[in-house]
Amino acid sequence: MKKLIKGILSVSALVLFFASCGNSDEDSPSEAPSVAKVIPSFSPIGGFYKEKQSVSISCDDTEKIYYTITKKTYDDNGKWNERAWQTAVKNSKPTENSILYEKSFEIEDDCIIRAMAVKKDGTKRYAMTCFDFDLESNTDFSGTNLESPDWQNQVIYFLVTDRFANGNRENDKLTGLTDQNGNAYDESKVLPGQPVSGYNGGDLAGITQKLDYIKELGCTAIWITPPVKNQVAEGNYHGYHGYWASDFTKVDEHFGTLEDYQTLVDEAHKRGIAVIQDIVVNHTGDYQKISDNVQFTKEKIASGNTSDFKLNADSVPLNHPEQLPWAFNDIANLTEDEFENCSFYHFNSTITDFTNPAQRYTWQSSNLDDIATDNPVVRNLLRGSFRYWIDKAGIDGYRIDTVMYVEEDFFEDFINSTETGNLGIRPYAATKGKKDFINFGEAWSSDEKLVSGYTRSEIGQKRIDGMIYFPLRFAITDTISGGSRTDAISKVLMNRYKKDSNVYYQNPDRLVTWIDNHDTERFGKIMYGTPELVKAAYGIIFTIPGIPQLYYGVEQGFDGDDRAGMFAGSYKSAGQVQSQDYFGTDGEWFKYFQNLIAMRKENAVFRSNRLEILADTSSGAGLFAYVIQQTDSEGKAVDGSAKNKAIYIMNTSGVAQVLSNTCSLLAAGEEYKIISEVSACPSASELASVINIGKNKEAEAIIPGHSCAIYLLEKTNSSVADSSGVVKITSLPENTVSGNSLEIKGKATKAGLVKAVIDGDYSAAVETNVNANEEFSINLKTDSFNTGKIEVQLLLISEGGYYYSEKESFDFSRPYVFVKRIKDGVLDDNGVGIARGKVALPTDTSFIHQMDIMGVDVYRAGNNIRLGVMMNTLSNTWNPTSNYFDHVIFHLFISDGDDNTGCEYHPNYDYKLPENFGKWDYMYQCNGWGQAFYSCDGAGKDSLGKAVTPTPSNNPVVDWKNITNTEGLAKLKSTWNKYLKNEIAAGTEWQDVPGMIWFTIPANAIGNPANLSGYKFYINTYDFDMGNPRGMIVGKPEQYKYATSLSFEETGSSLNKESLSEDEINKIILDKTPKVIDELDASIILE
Repeated sequence: MKKLIKGILSVSALVLFFASCGNSDEDSPSEAPSVAKVIPSFSPIGGFYKEKQSVSISCDDTEKIYYTITKKTYDDNGKWNERAWQTAVKNSKPTENSILYEKSFEIEDDCIIRAMAVKKDGTKRYAMTCFDFDLESNTDFSGTNLESPDWQNQVIYFLVTDRFANGNRENDKLTGLTDQNGNAYDESKVLPGQPVSGYNGGDLAGITQKLDYIKELGCTAIWITPPVKNQVAEGNYHGYHGYWASDFTKVDEHFGTLEDYQTLVDEAHKRGIAVIQDIVVNHTGDYQKISDNVQFTKEKIASGNTSDFKLNADSVPLNHPEQLPWAFNDIANLTEDEFENCSFYHFNSTITDFTNPAQRYTWQSSNLDDIATDNPVVRNLLRGSFRYWIDKAGIDGYRIDTVMYVEEDFFEDFINSTETGNLGIRPYAATKGKKDFINFGEAWSSDEKLVSGYTRSEIGQKRIDGMIYFPLRFAITDTISGGSRTDAISKVLMNRYKKDSNVYYQNPDRLVTWIDNHDTERFGKIMYGTPELVKAAYGIIFTIPGIPQLYYGVEQGFDGDDRAGMFAGSYKSAGQVQSQDYFGTDGEWFKYFQNLIAMRKENAVFRSNRLEILADTSSGAGLFAYVIQQTDSEGKAVDGSAKNKAIYIMNTSGVAQVLSNTCSLLAAGEEYKIISEVSACPSASELASVINIGKNKEAEAIIPGHSCAIYLLEKTNSSVADSSGVVKITSLPENTVSGNSLEIKGKATKAGLVKAVIDGDYSAAVETNVNANEEFSINLKTDSFNTGKIEVQLLLISEGGYYYSEKESFDFSRPYVFVKRIKDGVLDDNGVGIARGKVALPTDTSFIHQMDIMGVDVYRAGNNIRLGVMMNTLSNTWNPTSNYFDHVIFHLFISDGDDNTGCEYHPNYDYKLPENFGKWDYMYQCNGWGQAFYSCDGAGKDSLGKAVTPTPSNNPVVDWKNITNTEGLAKLKSTWNKYLKNEIAAGTEWQDVPGMIWFTIPANAIGNPANLSGYKFYINTYDFDMGNPRGMIVGKPEQYKYATSLSFEETGSSLNKESLSEDEINKIILDKTPKVIDELDASIILE
């Protein structure tokens, strides 16, 4: 069945749809209009109910109707009986031997009803529906009720239940768990090549035991991953995370019981902590396997051709969920009518085009079985399944997973329906005393039109309360880790309160702000060695409106795997477990977040404010600063007192920058005092303790590199002198500068030391001593300048005072010109070093040699470098959000040519770099979802080094406008082959080549060297998964795993093979196989 896409579905199709699922009972949920009933129609249409139902079936022009009722099959011990289920499904298609419908009948058990109408012309038409029930009110939550809080004043602690705390070791493994063949299955054992995958033992009881820890931190709400019964494994990973539902209405036994969940909520409420449950409405688990680029149609079903569909033989324990109707998941069991009109699933391949709404809504996301959320019966079922947890657990809100793969209008009723007997979750929660039952959705996108569209329709219909603020998170982390222009953050913040056709949030203050979560590489890992910038990121989200969210472990300084555990024995990293619990309350990071939360709680200006940008950059790393002013409940400014304003400042550059800016929210004579407990800078530097606002509303200070600070207004109306005009620029080039140097002139009314600051960079300022009232000149070299506007400011230091000139700018132009080309082999993405030719790609058809380097073109503009990497092919199948390519991670290594210093290893990838390159001084890693840049300080075989900025960048980004489909890629390959055959003359100016991946390396990223003679560059590729190198096994590759055919003998191991187990042998082979699939065979050496 195709989802209902606005403006596309025809009237005749609507008539057919409602005829199949319609009913005529006035008080029943989701009534359909009175239309011709072409196929059997049920009344009520089906859904989730709290009392038994009387069901009637009708169909126009019909002689007789037959029906079957299929129920769940459990044995006497309450365990699923698969043999009985398969028999029940086999017999579920109605025939003339089935029950003859004569009058309405009562049901009170979960069931699927299938009906067949024998028409007067002899034809047979089919339909089906599902009924789910909760008739046991005696199991409803009876613990402590918590009134809905003011959510904007809360701080959320998000945790992965399996990884947080183990409170009951008896539920770590399921008793009697088997795979589909009846073999015993150990879900705690990690799957080969996927070290993060195993169940660790964290549970609901563990969370309950750590509530006081969370409360001491200062968090007032917890968000837990889905506690519902899950698919245990699907062949590549385990379902420990909770997002692969088998039954939406049961607690997964690994996490405990319903009673355990009720105890958790009760104890949380006693402490004033709200509980938010993660839910999924888009999909179940990975039970269905559908061939690539297949969209099943009624015609395919009619032909009996379902060979592109099969059930997952590797799924554990079953190849289907246990809850109805999701257990009915085999397309071969559907009639044409049922497929077209009543199916509970969409039977389509994994999404390949994320810009296509029809694919986004009806195709599988990450191979997970797509629920037909346009089917009214399905909508009723899901609405009821999540009213259920309000009844049973007394929870306070929902976080909704993967909403961007569900049509937007689904949430209008799911959240807000006031339909009698079928309330949406918010009004239903209100009947239980939850007057403000929060809900917020996940849409993994930086497209604010898409994200905000899930909160309200174009005509103002309410949908989800708020969203996880992905656009801001991407802007913050990409800006910091990528050392890129900080005005990207400004743009998002300025969009937030817009109300136009592109951005219009229902309530911008309900956006959940965050830096880390379970699907992203920990920011502490990305920024390893530079904790000040991690604090800078969190400083932003705690000083703006919204609901800040912390991810478990960040308060313990976790900087490794994003799903590492908190308790002893839980997962740490590949092959390692945690040696201890991590619930201490005296550490630096715990105290930092405790202070940050307290700051927000104690000062309303950080929770409700209006914001104005004070400083940002339009090219590269540097300052980002804003001023906030407290607002009241009506959004009006609160004036006239201390602590009603604050300044946030961040310097993403590694060197000191000059802040000298004005802002309308500032007032002359204001004094802002630093909140030192939540500010940070490297130990060798010092932040200003006070910022005084000048006569012209200017805020002026020298901001240390890699620092952040929060200043709170302490005094107003202090007397200030007018320092404008003490130093000024008198002459700048009027024409565009293109040479290697230039002269600027100025004059000062005081004698002293003048620094000429370019683009705010205080550390690289050129200085000269000057006399009072005499013109002076300063010569500037342009080796590191980039084409564009260059900003100049003079800073006079005289008698202990600092005086700033007005900022002025000039145009600079130096094009990138061609230097050389390095060619590489074709289809040699099969390993490097001792494993060259011995590594095979994963078997999933989305791997199409995106890691195969064909060549690199080198361009230079002064001491700035641009590398164009030509790959065998490109893809964006997995919807990359930062750099627009996927299935590849690039590592670019840079050496100054002196191997007396540096690192010879590719950290964490089991590879010593080629001798023709030597040791690296800088390493840049870039993938579709982010980037990071490290110096060799502290780097080694298993350590990254120190994160530094500014950084190289994927600039310009891949332009997909000309590469939108398979035909486009084929054409592009032909273009590349021709391009590689063509010679480019030295000195040719750079121009973009469609599909080439460009890396621009600014001179200031590598320390502004005086010249680049002898500098070397080396590039290699692999793929990654959850922030780690993608899994590899010995032998044959699997769907998402590489395989190595390196032999034990080829590893050079001195151990006796005969004394080793197979697992030990395989570990040695894997440790010796570089996690590199292709490399540029010849290093790039500059002359």
